[in-house]
Amino acid sequence: MEKLHIMFYYGSLQQGGAERVIASLANNFSQRGAVVSILLLDDKPSLHRLDERINYLNLCANAVSRNLTGAIINNLRRIGRTRTAFKTSRPDVVVCFGINNLVFAVLSKAFLGIKIIGSERSNPYRSGESSFWRKMKRIMSPQADGYIFSTEGAKGYYPVKTQKKSAVIPNGVFADTMPRRVPLLRERRQQTICSTGRLESGKGFDTLIKAFAIFHEILPDYTLHIYGEGTQQLQLEQLIAAKGLQNHAFLEGYATDVPAILCSHTMFAFTSRHEGMPNGLIEALACGLPCVVTNCDFGPADLINTGENGLLVPVDDEKAVAEAMKRIAFDQKLAEKLSRNALKIRETHSMEEISQRFYDYITSKVKES
Repeated sequence: MEKLHIMFYYGSLQQGGAERVIASLANNFSQRGAVVSILLLDDKPSLHRLDERINYLNLCANAVSRNLTGAIINNLRRIGRTRTAFKTSRPDVVVCFGINNLVFAVLSKAFLGIKIIGSERSNPYRSGESSFWRKMKRIMSPQADGYIFSTEGAKGYYPVKTQKKSAVIPNGVFADTMPRRVPLLRERRQQTICSTGRLESGKGFDTLIKAFAIFHEILPDYTLHIYGEGTQQLQLEQLIAAKGLQNHAFLEGYATDVPAILCSHTMFAFTSRHEGMPNGLIEALACGLPCVVTNCDFGPADLINTGENGLLVPVDDEKAVAEAMKRIAFDQKLAEKLSRNALKIRETHSMEEISQRFYDYITSKVKES
C-alpha cells in the first residue's frame, strides 16, 4: 500500500498561529510515515523547524495586484502554478488554510482526483476580509471535501452544507521546544508579566498597556514584556511613552523560543478583541503561567475555566484586566492554583492528541468515494 501523501497549502511559514499549526502537523504526519508537502505562495524559508523529509515548495505567486488587469493576470498565474504543483506532486489530499487558498485549490484540482479540505483557524466574523471573500466562503466552502474548524463558533458562520462534512478540532500544544518540565511558580524570581502575539489592533495590546499602567501604580516593581512584531509597534511605543512606562514596559520583538521565554515569567496577560483558537494562550497555559484573559470570540472560553486555570475578564476593559492582574500578584495561593491547573492542558491538548484527531479526519476524507 502506497503512503498517504498530505499537502498543506498556505501563504508562508513566517510568524503566526496558523503557520505554527501547519509546521507542527506536517512534522507529526511525516514522523507517522506519511509523505508530506507544504506548498506556499511566497519564496521565503520557513521560520519553523521542519522534518527533513518534508517537501517544501514555493510558488513565488504572491505578487501585489495594482489594478483589475493585474489581479486577473496574477490570479491566473497562481492557478496555473498551483495546478502544475498538484500534477507534479500528486498529493492524495490538500489541506488549505484560509478561504482564498481553498478557492485556488478547488479551481486548480479539476480532473486530478485530489481531495480538498479547508481549515478555518481564525474568527470568520472578525477576519477583516472584503465582502468578496466573505461571499466566496459561502460559495466555495461547500465545494471542499471536508472542513476543519478550531471552534464551534467559527463553524456556525459557514453554510450548513459545509458544517455537515466538517470537524471541530482545537489547536494543541504545538511548540516543538516546549520543555518537559517547567519551573514551579514559586521558583520564578522575577516579577514580570508577559504577552505574545502580532502587534495588530485585534490583539488589544493597547488595552494591556493601559491596564499595566493602572497595575504599575500599585505594584511598581513589576515589568511588562510583549513579544511579537506588527504594524502597531509605533503606536504602542507612543502609548508606553505617554503612560511614562519606558523603563517598565517593553516591546521585545519576535521571539524564536517562546516556551523558554514564557517559563521565565510569572504571569501572562492576553487581551485580544477577537481570536480563533489562540496558540499563544495555549503555550502560556502549558508553561504553567497564571493567565488573565479577555473573554473574546472565539477560543478563550473554550480554554479557560475562570478561577480554576485562569481569570476571564471583559474585552477592552483595562480596569478589569488590572484588577485581575492584581488578584494574582497579591494572592499567591490563587496564583499557584491557576498555575497547577493550567498545566493540565498538556494532557487535554497535547500535540499527540490533537495531531491524531487531524490525521484521523483527513484520512477519513481520503477514503470517502
